[in-house]
Amino acid sequence: MTLKDPLPIRCLNPCCPNTVQQVKKSGRPRQYCSEACGKAYRKNREVRSARVGVDQAAYTREVADDLARQIATCLEAARTRDPLTALRQVVQVEKDFADLKDALVQQARHQGTKSAQIAEAMRISPYKLSRDMSAIAVSRRRENRRRARSSEAAAPLADRPAPPSASSQGPALRLPGGRSSPPTSADPSPVSSDASTSAGGAKPMATLARALTHLQRTSDKTLRALAGESGVSASYVSRILSGGRCPSWKITRQIALSCDADPAALKPLWDIARGHTVAQADTFHAALRGLHLAASCPEPETIRQLSQSALTVNDITMMLHGQQVPAWQIVDHFISALHGRPETIRPLWDAARHAALAAQPAEAPVSARVESLSEAL
Repeated sequence: MTLKDPLPIRCLNPCCPNTVQQVKKSGRPRQYCSEACGKAYRKNREVRSARVGVDQAAYTREVADDLARQIATCLEAARTRDPLTALRQVVQVEKDFADLKDALVQQARHQGTKSAQIAEAMRISPYKLSRDMSAIAVSRRRENRRRARSSEAAAPLADRPAPPSASSQGPALRLPGGRSSPPTSADPSPVSSDASTSAGGAKPMATLARALTHLQRTSDKTLRALAGESGVSASYVSRILSGGRCPSWKITRQIALSCDADPAALKPLWDIARGHTVAQADTFHAALRGLHLAASCPEPETIRQLSQSALTVNDITMMLHGQQVPAWQIVDHFISALHGRPETIRPLWDAARHAALAAQPAEAPVSARVESLSEAL
C-alpha cells in the first residue's frame, strides 16, 4: 500500500466491528462497510430519536399534571383562608412552573424548532435562552428534579415532619350535629405522633404501595409467589411494594386477586398515583376504603383517636361501609387521620355529592336544596 492509498476506517455503525476499505475515487469516503449496515444504523437512530421524543412528551405531561395538582391545592387553601399552606404551595408552584418551562424548551428543541422562535415565544433574547436554558443546564435540572422526587418517595414516614394540628389552622369548624373540630392542645396524642407524615399527606404512589404491602403481609404470600402469579420478577414486586415503581393496572389487579382482596378498593388509588382523572361518583367510597387499606385497616376507634375526636365511630363506619356522602369537613378529618391527601379525594367527593343532590326528590323544599348545595360548595 502506497502513502497515497486511503487508510481503512472503522464502520460508523457502533454495533458493527468491521472496517471500511476505501478506494481511490472522487467523492465522499465510505462510512459504512455495506449499504445494509448503513441503513440499519440510520433506522436505529430514527428509532432512538422517536423514543427520546416520547420520553420528553411523557415528562412534560408529568410536570404539567404535578403543576395542576399544586395549583388546585393552593386555590383550595386560599379559599379556606389558610394563607400559610397557600404560600407553601405557591413556592412549589413556582418550582413546577420552572420545570415545565424547561420541559417545553427541551421538547421544542427536539422537534427542530429554532432557538430564535423559542426565545420569541418566551419573550426573551436568544442570548438569554442559550445562557440560562442550555441543553446541559436543562438536563441537569431535570435530573435534580428526578432525584428529589425519588428521595421524597423513598423517605420513611417517621423522618417526615408531622402535619400541623387542626387548632393551628384557625378557629374550630362547626360540624353537623353541633360538634366542633378539636380544640387547641399543646400535646399531641400519642397515637397521632407515632403515625406522623408530611403536611400534605403521603405521596399517591406511596399510598398505593402501602396498600399493596398490607395485602401482601396479611395474605402470607411471599414475594416470589406474588411474582409468579403476576407474571413479573420478585425484584420488580419488591420495588412496587417499596414505592419505587408504579405498576400497571393489570399487575395491580392481579396482586389484589392473589391476596384475596377486592381490586375495586385499589383502583382509585392506582388512578391517582398515575395522575388519571377519576372524578366519578361511584369511586368515592372505594377511594376511602383504599386509604383505609393503605393505613393497615385500623379500627374505627383508632381512627377516632387519630382525628382527635373530630369524628365519631358512627361517622367512620358509615364512610367505610355505607353509601351516604357526608359533609366535606368530616371526610377531610377522615383523610387526614389516615395520612392521605385531601386534594386527591375532593374531586371524587364533589362528583358523589352532586350525584346525591341530583337524586333528591323534585318536591324537596327549595331551602333544603339550597342549603345542601351551599354545603357542597
